[in-house]
Amino acid sequence: MKSREERNEQARRWYCKNREKVRARHRERIESEPEYRDRKREIQRRAYAKRMASRPPTAPKNASREINGVNVQTFTVRETARLLDIGESTLNCWMMRGNIPEPLFTEPILFTRTQLYLMRKLKMAGLNRKARKKAKKAIFKDWNWH
Repeated sequence: MKSREERNEQARRWYCKNREKVRARHRERIESEPEYRDRKREIQRRAYAKRMASRPPTAPKNASREINGVNVQTFTVRETARLLDIGESTLNCWMMRGNIPEPLFTEPILFTRTQLYLMRKLKMAGLNRKARKKAKKAIFKDWNWH
């Protein structure tokens, strides 16, 4: 009798050989069989709900935090990226490369409206090295001002 690992490896090899046929059959069934399509969609909905339930909580949208006794509107990385019209990965790269200072709030990462404005300056500087250097200098100077 084969062990579980051997059976899994055999199934993986079979699927690799027959992947295109299996996927073509799946697409065909999705298009032609409403019950099959509904069943698959329900499975996907449950899997998505399970993934979302296991994610760490994020800050509420348009949350405000207190800085030196003043309530300041804050934005998550996703909201900030959307407002700047850039990708979240671009914003994360800016943080990793040191193009922008460490955010005031790090669990979860939140940016203030002033920081958003300063990051917009960096984005507008684009590839012009001189303008980018000037924008970066302004960012580091005014970052913690709210």
